[in-house]
Amino acid sequence: MPDTFYWAVPCRVCDGMIALALVEFDSEKKAIGPTPANPFEADCPLCRKRTTYAVHEVIMWQGSLPAPVFHAHPAFQ
Repeated sequence: MPDTFYWAVPCRVCDGMIALALVEFDSEKKAIGPTPANPFEADCPLCRKRTTYAVHEVIMWQGSLPAPVFHAHPAFQ
């Protein structure tokens, strides 16, 4: 199954990955870094806990293709 790249943070409660937005690439295939407000809150889809994160905690994560209902986190739009 194909994968895609996301900006994400690991949940501090359950260690699940919280996908925040799809990674966009420039013409040289370099990732365009995230520019969210600092700090921001994110809800974990696994444990359903809301936690505050800082921009420096965001990582590029490879995961499955997004579900049809996936929407970028408001801080990443």
